[in-house]
Amino acid sequence: MARTSRRLRLVARLDQVGQATHWAMDLAENQGLGDALRFRIDLVLEEALTNIAKHAYDEGEPGFVEIAWQPGRNDGVILQICDWGHPFDPADFMPAAPAQDLASAQPGGLGIGLIRQFADQIDYARIGDRNRLTLMLKPESESPDAALPRQDATAVPQRRERASPSSASEYPLDALQQAQLLRGVPPDRIADLMHDCRRKTLCSGDYLIAQGQINHQVYIVLSGQLSVALLSDGSRVELALDAGECVGEMSVIDGKPASASVLAKTDAEVLAIPEEVFWSRLVTQPRVARNLMSMMSQRIRRQNAHELEILEQELRYLHLAKEIGVAHDIQMSMLPQPPLLDGHSTVDVDSLIQTAEVVGGDFYDTFSLDEERICLIVGDVSGKGIPAALFMMRVLTLLRTHIKKKRRLEKSLFKVNNLLRQNNPTHMFVTALIVVVDLTSGRATWVNAGHSEPVLLRSSASKANRVKPLRAPKGILLGVQANIEFKAARVSLRKQDTLMLYTDGVTEAENSTQEQFGEERLMDYLGSRPFDSATDLVRGVREQLNLFVNGAQASDDITLLALVFREPKRRRVTRRPKQSP
Repeated sequence: MARTSRRLRLVARLDQVGQATHWAMDLAENQGLGDALRFRIDLVLEEALTNIAKHAYDEGEPGFVEIAWQPGRNDGVILQICDWGHPFDPADFMPAAPAQDLASAQPGGLGIGLIRQFADQIDYARIGDRNRLTLMLKPESESPDAALPRQDATAVPQRRERASPSSASEYPLDALQQAQLLRGVPPDRIADLMHDCRRKTLCSGDYLIAQGQINHQVYIVLSGQLSVALLSDGSRVELALDAGECVGEMSVIDGKPASASVLAKTDAEVLAIPEEVFWSRLVTQPRVARNLMSMMSQRIRRQNAHELEILEQELRYLHLAKEIGVAHDIQMSMLPQPPLLDGHSTVDVDSLIQTAEVVGGDFYDTFSLDEERICLIVGDVSGKGIPAALFMMRVLTLLRTHIKKKRRLEKSLFKVNNLLRQNNPTHMFVTALIVVVDLTSGRATWVNAGHSEPVLLRSSASKANRVKPLRAPKGILLGVQANIEFKAARVSLRKQDTLMLYTDGVTEAENSTQEQFGEERLMDYLGSRPFDSATDLVRGVREQLNLFVNGAQASDDITLLALVFREPKRRRVTRRPKQSP
């Protein structure tokens, strides 16, 4: 069998032990386990296999041993060792007492003590004609004894005996009668049953049942608290079990591997009832059967309630997702659709908007004020999601309404800002850049309300002077403070000049190392070559951003709006009719 397999079958002979330890060390190396844990795995496996080879089978009788390797919690390991020899529970075996002197010392008898010292948890079960020994080993940082100095193997019983299984008949009957499974059962019958059960002590973090393993015992929690942990699709669901509750009965009833792991949430003590006792002497009692049916009914009810709650959450989520989708559609419908400003042949305009979420806070707008003037707007609403989308719609409506009234741009922004201050209980605000272009003269007038500066690309300038950020007094954000005066700035566009507006999501785009794209990188790219059209510019910037972020999750919306001023528009001349003499 290949060493990479997690199962190994060997003949139960001493000369085969080395092969098993080599196999285990290969798996330990593949799992990346530390040297200390690998040493302990090697030691307990060698001692267990040596014990099986020497004592499990009668002399001359052929025997086999099977080993299964399972990665445990937090880089631990679970070893399951099975043989078909004589019954032997290492937890009930008392290691040999230390000799008083070298002359009286007898060889052997220390292997079980070493296993009990270096394995963090031991579980034994006799299944038909098979012995199954389960050893759990944790990394040193999680081992209950990690902080204690290692002792001689012969001293282990004094340290471990308190954690070893003990007779259940010593446990108070009145406490056992309070357990769900045994409630109402006469004390004499409980006492008779308990002679064939064992108490087990668990330290916090110890596994009682591992998910996916076959379980052959029903456990009643005597003290402390257990945690039932179900791992599915990368998620973890936990359920706490307190004193009096039981676990393991489902896997014993259906004979299937455990559907969840059970581990000690605190130091705990449990009563282990073998499945033979459970079937032959417990379930046959009407009161126990009734208790079992009641427990299973309660679990089914709790599960149904839990599933109903999940279903309600899914329905609410679907309803919310539908609402968000509608909000996205409404938001996109508010934005102008290409081709932009199609009725004005003297300009070429294109745009890009990418939302970080389904509903974003960025927006842009383009519209005509009259035959000779057009307006460009780019803005960024605080926040994301539906509230930002609703506020964005309000901003767009107010800007369009007041800018089209043909008053000075500064006055329009003054009015819009005061209106946004009203009925704004969530104190939302918006940055905005508004540009009005006179198509006959090429004069562009803009007002900046806390937004990123526009960029002018001169077509006739040298490469070094081609890109010019239009620095101007940056006004305050819209919707923050009432009665704010805004200042306008102006620049003249020449033939084939390009004007680009954008939001801070462009310069603040981050890659996987949280490095930002930055204004300098943007300006370098814009000055690297001429652009044939507004579409060419927008597409080029988008490609540069995609290369830079390289698939990293977007943290903010990205919006671009580019205008190429092809040539001035000729004024329409209106001729007066000639008057008759």
